[in-house]
Amino acid sequence: SRERRGPPVMRAVVSGVEKTGDGVFRCTYRFMAAERRVDRGADVEALVHVRVCGEVGGSPLRTKAFRFEGKHDRTFGSGKRYQDVCVMEDGEHLVATFEYEEDVEVYRLSDYTLVTTFGEEGDGDGEFEGAFAVCDSRCVGADGKHTIFVADFRNNRVQEMTLSGAFVRHVGVGALVGPAGVCVDASVDALFVSEHDKHRISVFRLSDLAVAPRRFELGDDVVPQGICITCCPRDGRKRLAVADWGGGDSDGSLALYPLGPDGSIATSDAVLVGGGDLDGPCGVASLPDGSVAVSDFECGDCFVFDAWPETETSPDDFTLLKTFGGEWADG
Repeated sequence: SRERRGPPVMRAVVSGVEKTGDGVFRCTYRFMAAERRVDRGADVEALVHVRVCGEVGGSPLRTKAFRFEGKHDRTFGSGKRYQDVCVMEDGEHLVATFEYEEDVEVYRLSDYTLVTTFGEEGDGDGEFEGAFAVCDSRCVGADGKHTIFVADFRNNRVQEMTLSGAFVRHVGVGALVGPAGVCVDASVDALFVSEHDKHRISVFRLSDLAVAPRRFELGDDVVPQGICITCCPRDGRKRLAVADWGGGDSDGSLALYPLGPDGSIATSDAVLVGGGDLDGPCGVASLPDGSVAVSDFECGDCFVFDAWPETETSPDDFTLLKTFGGEWADG
């Protein structure tokens, strides 16, 4: 793959599972990225967050941290099955959710220590039935820090929470079905929510979350999982990147949808990327150089695609830049 040049500091996070002993990842779930300045930008850091386990009932789960080039950095975590991870915009905290569970963990990135755990099973305020996805809300809470949005999958809603675990509000009650991914673009006043079973994206107004969302149908062949916003480094155009699990006879793909200045989604102008490489795309993240990383549940690898090629005449122009994951299994 050709060399890509990004900003001086980047933090990337992958959540997945590795079956020990066979040299590959298994069930890679989420890949999140955010810029973080360390020592005035002189120290380049990247982190890979990996769920590791043996056979069912076997070795305990743990979390590994890697530098982006693949060198093992450290191991941390509570030993649960991580589903999604998010690096907060302040670069100080990492938030993790778990596969079909109700807990949310907050880690301090300076030393990878657990700050707090919150959430329990139920349908009340601050309770979850499958805390699937998490993102920085870009909204400032009462404590002066950004809050988070958590996709409450089986309760068919999104909840806004503080990093200390205090409930703020429900979003989308009665409007959402199976929310599987969340992301925010504050510049267009929008919260995007992917609805797995409804094959659509709902867009809420960030400044007034009580208003009914705009809905954008993706078609029955698109099963949206993780979502993120990717921005063209040349001219500032934006696309919504969707990890499309695929439905029926359709293969999984990275689906790229142009975004309008009001947060509208041009569903008819989608570009489906990586159909020959991806088996079960589940998580996505926009990297600072404009490329998009995709984690694959089925094959266990992570893929990085050029989301903004200079020539866009066919899906083949959106080239695969890098594949990684399996080479870290023995680390």
